[in-house]
Amino acid sequence: MWSRTTGVGVSLGCVLGAVCSISCWLIHASTYPGGLSDFIANTGRGLPMLTGNVIAIIAGGVICSTVSFFTSTPETDQVDWNETRDIDNPLKPWTQIYKTELNLKPTGRYHDRPSLETFEEVYGQEKRIAWILGGGISFIMVFVWPLLMLESVVQDQLRFLVWTGVSQAWTFGATFYIIVVPFVEEVIEVYGQYKKKKEENRAGVITPFIN
Repeated sequence: MWSRTTGVGVSLGCVLGAVCSISCWLIHASTYPGGLSDFIANTGRGLPMLTGNVIAIIAGGVICSTVSFFTSTPETDQVDWNETRDIDNPLKPWTQIYKTELNLKPTGRYHDRPSLETFEEVYGQEKRIAWILGGGISFIMVFVWPLLMLESVVQDQLRFLVWTGVSQAWTFGATFYIIVVPFVEEVIEVYGQYKKKKEENRAGVITPFIN
């Protein structure tokens, strides 16, 4: 769930993470012969650039998480949750989708929605699974997978191609799913509603408006 405190954390994470990354990158580069006076050669070395990238990932994540955690309160969480719930798909309101799981009674008022505590109680297990799988995959891709390159100082061509191939396949696959799949699902949903409405109009069925 996105909140104001999360926005502040993300902003600080981006700015301070960049400052930490650039600082560590330059400090590491300055330890080589010639220091920063030989700027192009030393800052272009592999290890200083690796240091900057790793610090950028770690510092940005830690700063964002820390600021969001210590600036968040139950009151702001409730306000942000209510605003987030107002984002809905008019073609298929979520109160109709989850009415069985949440035991929602038909009131005819779509804005009568259960509290945040109800969601946490019903979907507590799903939340834990998301935390474990999301954190586990992030740990593997950010730490474990890059560390595999350190198994051998010099990689042969086949091992390097396998490593880069899997990385690229993962990246393109994730990008495709994130960008294309939601768009296709929405197009299919809109087209299905269009066909349904067209059939209702042809049959003379009037869909009542519920406020």
